[in-house]
Amino acid sequence: MTNFTRGGTWGHLRGQGFWNDEACTGAHTFTIEWEIPQGDPSGEAPLQMPGTNHWYQVVRAPMSFDSARAVADVAVFQSMQGHLVTVTSAEEAAFVGNLAPDTALWLAGRDVSTDGTRKFVWVDGPETGQPITTCTDRTGSGTCRNVGYANWESSGEPNNWLGIENCIHVNWAHFQGYGPRGGWNDIMCDRTQPSGAGVYGLYGFIIEFEPGVQNTDSQL
Repeated sequence: MTNFTRGGTWGHLRGQGFWNDEACTGAHTFTIEWEIPQGDPSGEAPLQMPGTNHWYQVVRAPMSFDSARAVADVAVFQSMQGHLVTVTSAEEAAFVGNLAPDTALWLAGRDVSTDGTRKFVWVDGPETGQPITTCTDRTGSGTCRNVGYANWESSGEPNNWLGIENCIHVNWAHFQGYGPRGGWNDIMCDRTQPSGAGVYGLYGFIIEFEPGVQNTDSQL
């Protein structure tokens, strides 16, 4: 299909979506089209957690929390639907922490509170809505209490630095050279790229595949 206003050799958009041709040396702004990958978005093979039917795939592609969840939710592996990874046991935390210890990766945990407190829950996969940690204060970690499985990297987390850290990622402190492998930290949900020395960089996410999942695609 073509939509030229008149013939030519090199096309660009003009007003109302029509095309025009001109010399290839002309300078114009341009539009990039992005498509959410289907199936295997990263090229890395999913790995099975021993003793379970759960598979995990590391995707090394910096993007926001919401974008990572959108990609995870359309991924399929061996007829299993994917979701952003949830971590509900020490064994799973150790396995996930070893998948990419040199990289900070999104988990499916998020603060969904709107009343001045904090309530971290899982927002994807079959654990959607299950609580992780609650805090009565908006910042700091002194009032935080784990009500589900949690693996915060230190007693100082989640701290909601500057009041804007609402999503959970793993291995942040470890890949910086300190902190436990597999430890969690809270960070801004829209963080996509390294800042400064990479202190706040998000370098990807983990997709979890398991039998029988009907993804809820929660918008919490």
